[in-house]
Amino acid sequence: MRSQTVAGPAGALHIVDHPAAGAEASREALPVVLVHGMVGHAGFWEAPLSHAAGRRRAIAMDLRGHGASEAPPDADYAPPACAADVLAVLDALGLERVALVGHSFGTLVAIAAASAHPDRIARLVLADPPGDFTQLPAEVREQQLSPLPAAFAAQLEAWLTGD
Repeated sequence: MRSQTVAGPAGALHIVDHPAAGAEASREALPVVLVHGMVGHAGFWEAPLSHAAGRRRAIAMDLRGHGASEAPPDADYAPPACAADVLAVLDALGLERVALVGHSFGTLVAIAAASAHPDRIARLVLADPPGDFTQLPAEVREQQLSPLPAAFAAQLEAWLTGD
């Protein structure tokens, strides 16, 4: 395990990087990047990091203003801003494509990152997305879905609303 800091668009970002190691490690396995929820930190992922690291490279990051990452000077914690941090981590580590896992608020960040750069996100896992999407006003749902490719947005809305 290696703890380090990389440059993000709004300040330093703390990451915990578990390299793939041992006989079970596969050079072909996609690295996995784990994004915590609001008021969380990279330590939330300790058990999944340890489990995944035996077979693949596994990285957890502290979102801006969380854990050991710097707070943004403009106080922008919106999912697209945090998604830019995820992409900065990928760039800093030289990762072209990853499996991206988000938990709670981190699911919104993961969706925003995948929407901005679908070529960089090979797999997307959304664990415990926040709230009941069906209870949001239509204009808020549209704002959340509008950055996504149309076909994906339609599938996601159908899944979230049960239609």
